[in-house]
Amino acid sequence: RRQSMFNTVEATDNVLKKMEELKGYALPQDIKVKVIRDQSRYIRDNIADVWNTIFFGGFLALFITYMFLRNFRATIIGGLCIPTAVISTFFMMKTMNFSLNNMSLMALSLAVGMLIDDAIVVIENIFRHIEMGKSPFDAAREATEELTLAILATSFVMFAVFVPIGSMGETVGQFFKQFGLTVAFAIAFSTVVAFSMTPMVSAYWINTGESKTWGPWQKCLDKFEECFQWVHKTYNSIMEVSVKHPKKIIA
Repeated sequence: RRQSMFNTVEATDNVLKKMEELKGYALPQDIKVKVIRDQSRYIRDNIADVWNTIFFGGFLALFITYMFLRNFRATIIGGLCIPTAVISTFFMMKTMNFSLNNMSLMALSLAVGMLIDDAIVVIENIFRHIEMGKSPFDAAREATEELTLAILATSFVMFAVFVPIGSMGETVGQFFKQFGLTVAFAIAFSTVVAFSMTPMVSAYWINTGESKTWGPWQKCLDKFEECFQWVHKTYNSIMEVSVKHPKKIIA
């Protein structure tokens, strides 16, 4: 059994390694050793599931981004936010003596979808400025300046939710401290990336030309764009009716 504050998986690995050594010289040949209970298996399975969730969630976030932007470079620029923020979060987790456990990894899997939000908004606004005739450099600078207040407000709202969760006391706080603070660290780094690396890379690497892809896939993208434009027009119609009839909408 592991001692208090010691890693279960590491203790299990050490025990199994020592048992293999003992089989060679300390046990008679007719003695068979078999593991009947291994607590690390449950932990390993959970950790593997969470890692799968992180990678699959990150892939879906990039895929959906590409479906809307239809620009490979813009998708990559937005996707850079995910590994940058996650790796930076590992640094803070190490500083706070957090381990890669179910709670901290669940926090990362939850934060994956949030990490790319700010970057997507910035890139979309940069696209809009470039389409207005501005150079990528000027577009990156001015588009990011426009969104500064909105992105900061969104990030601080997230902090207001998750920092108190990570600051709870008593026994419950011991379970949720790593969860809440890990999410807060990830959001903080994603905000920094959205204000720094995303516009910087966009200023030098982004292009607005819609690149054609493999025929059937291009048809899927075109169909998705048609559906999105239909939703966009429908929303505009609903919004126009809503603005003209405020009392009915409030009711």
